Amino acid sequence: MDNRARQKVILPTRKAEAARLVEKVFKCKWTVSVLELICQEIHRPGQMKKNIPGITTKVLNDLLKKLCQWGIVERTVYPLVPPKVEYHLTDFGEKFMKVLKSVEELQKEIDFNLTQSVVEKEPFRPLHNGAKVS
Repeated sequence: MDNRARQKVILPTRKAEAARLVEKVFKCKWTVSVLELICQEIHRPGQMKKNIPGITTKVLNDLLKKLCQWGIVERTVYPLVPPKVEYHLTDFGEKFMKVLKSVEELQKEIDFNLTQSVVEKEPFRPLHNGAKVS
């Protein structure tokens, strides 16, 4: 019998795969902006670039390519001169946007709770004009 210690092998689960995908998608700071534009019926890269201050064409194209690889958006090329390209959410992308909306709702709840705790912690200050109260 082998006396060496055996390492426990942890196989990836579907939950882990989904979590890794979410990490990859949100690693880029522009992802949310691009996905929100697509949901607002802005499908062409040129329009996206105009609506996202600071994003470069290269970063936008790389992000759109990754979103296609992950199955969140699909690329449609129209046979025109000059070429026309549009990006739309896939069925999976629609489901993914539900996750994004849930995260936004969670953030709103966190923000609300933080403001409530700040209000509760403020010291009591009587309202008067600075004169001593007897």
